Amino acid sequence: MLFIGLDLSMTTGMVAIDDNDPFSGVNSWIIKPNKNIIDLIIKKMDIAGQIAQNLKSFNKDCVIAIEGYSFSKFGMAESGELGGIVKAKLKELGIDYMIFPPTSIKKFACGKGSAKKELMIAAVFKKWAFDTNSNDLADAFSIAKLAQAVYIYKNCTDLVNLGVIRFTDYQLEVIKNLVESKIKKIKKEKTVG
Repeated sequence: MLFIGLDLSMTTGMVAIDDNDPFSGVNSWIIKPNKNIIDLIIKKMDIAGQIAQNLKSFNKDCVIAIEGYSFSKFGMAESGELGGIVKAKLKELGIDYMIFPPTSIKKFACGKGSAKKELMIAAVFKKWAFDTNSNDLADAFSIAKLAQAVYIYKNCTDLVNLGVIRFTDYQLEVIKNLVESKIKKIKKEKTVG
């Protein structure tokens, strides 16, 4: 199983973690649009196309997670356009994905939902020995690790409850909140109409 994290921006971080190869099973990419492209929408489509090409190269099942939008006043429209184009591309390919709030990703990696970018780089190295100086890759790696943790929690709850698979208290809190909020949304959808 591959767990893929996407930190979407005009320099997108993409990380794939192979669950069956814990020592060398990490691939990472910094994805930028072709420099010759001038139109902003075409640049974003180019990023989505590069993500799709990377995904097509895998011959394994994938769990994909994307960082949700941060609701700051800077770059929200650009971020939203890119996110929409990437999500549309994934849907076109028949690929499902999860979306994690930025604060959940930061808390899962650092223990604090408002952690600065530099702390994310340090946390991924300290916790998982992922060595990078790229904020985009540190975030994408954290997103992939969180996707892996959510998958494990959903599919191996007994092992988690028995302590065979361990998460810190703050990581477990993040995972449970994400899983339970998804369950609540599904229940609300089923009860409506």
